[in-house]
Amino acid sequence: MKTPSSTPSLTPPASDRSNGSLANWKTYKNEGLGFSIEYPPGLESIFSDPNSITIGSPPEFLYISVIKSQFEERAYNYFPDEYQKMIKLEIGEKVNSRFFQGRRVEDSKIGNLTAKQFIDENSDEFPENITERRLLVAKDNLIYMIGGYLNSSMSNELFSQILSTLRFLD
Repeated sequence: MKTPSSTPSLTPPASDRSNGSLANWKTYKNEGLGFSIEYPPGLESIFSDPNSITIGSPPEFLYISVIKSQFEERAYNYFPDEYQKMIKLEIGEKVNSRFFQGRRVEDSKIGNLTAKQFIDENSDEFPENITERRLLVAKDNLIYMIGGYLNSSMSNELFSQILSTLRFLD
């Protein structure tokens, strides 16, 4: 098991702001769901409902769902039975549920919070060559499910860079 100090962090390098690589990005803030996130030009399509947002357009986009009760089913990509299976997985173990057939990978940090991370390299929701990356973060009795459907325009690198701007509001 890795120590917290060796857990990958999704905090943006200070140089990203100063050298302008994030200078043209827009900020989405949702006080009701308790977070803000920045995103680059070209991912302008934002959809929001009471418990979820998506940024970008299918098949390549990211989503953030906030689950206020583990039995709530009104958040994008959240299914209580699937969630219960996923949180029990150890790193390297696989889940084969109704909507996610992937494996748990090394945890990440979002700010100072640990995020359990999962990869589904054969997402059946969208065309071939789409990978879903999903992170689960607990904060203040809420569960944040943060995911992305990745391919060419939404690369893993871009997804990580967007995640590095995620801030939880107090």
